[in-house]
Amino acid sequence: MHPLRPTHRMAVLLTALGALGAPSFAQQAAPPSLHERFEERLARRAADRRRQVEAGLAEARSVGKPVLVLVVPEPTFFETDPDLAARSRILTALLLTTDVDTRCELALLQPIAAKLSELTTLAGTAPRTGLPCALLLDPPPVPRPADFTTTATPLELDGRGPDFVVPDEDVTKGVRERQLAFLTTKEAELAKALPQAIATHGIDRGALARAVESRLSADDHRAVEGWLAGGRAPEPALIVRAAPWILHTAEARPTAGRTALRTAVATAFSQWIAAAPPHGAKWPEPAYGAGCSLHPTLPALPDRLLQFHAVL
Repeated sequence: MHPLRPTHRMAVLLTALGALGAPSFAQQAAPPSLHERFEERLARRAADRRRQVEAGLAEARSVGKPVLVLVVPEPTFFETDPDLAARSRILTALLLTTDVDTRCELALLQPIAAKLSELTTLAGTAPRTGLPCALLLDPPPVPRPADFTTTATPLELDGRGPDFVVPDEDVTKGVRERQLAFLTTKEAELAKALPQAIATHGIDRGALARAVESRLSADDHRAVEGWLAGGRAPEPALIVRAAPWILHTAEARPTAGRTALRTAVATAFSQWIAAAPPHGAKWPEPAYGAGCSLHPTLPALPDRLLQFHAVL
């Protein structure tokens, strides 16, 4: 028998390894391409986004509150739009408002941040044209029927303006002042639109108070009732959770007592929102790096600024 040539020996060896279950060179998976890695990264982020939005809806459902959705723009690749930076600033100003009445209105709701496409999938909202600044909706039931559609009330606000542009590093003082004046005006418009949207949405404050009260645990009941009777105030998170009940109770009190309770709810909301951003408002850096971000030269806001413009 003639000895096998080297090429034949290699073929025999690969055949034997294949029979034993060892992968051949042809069977080894090629490393993922840049595009595939990018798609995988976006898929992981989409799954994380879904968990965040679902958590916000579940929390609203557990306590019986309507949802205030801070609408996140859908991603665009390698495009900078001053509307996105304006939107993040305006919505942040709403959450961090110093106005007591606006804080009390916010305490009636469960704030989350979500894209319209996420709401269509998770909450059953009907597809919309345009991009409202925020939406009011009731959390959908679980399980949600296939044909269920959540009614959403938009808070329309145009975040664009001729004076709001992504400025150069050498932006003049006059341009900066016009930008800030524009943003301040829009922040006031959104705060004014909030109670109007609550009324349009048809929120019955008495029914909301009863729904929230019925969902509190026995310990939470005792803590809130003890405070309303003159005892020690509970933690800010509980005051915010029970805010519809507390504010409804305040309406039956004399002016001084009503003002004190509203101030306490407003203060608790401020402390609560400062502790952590709303579900869905914590965003990663862009998939293609910091070059996709907008960095308008505006006065620095707290770290909990809703960085919608940094998301793909």
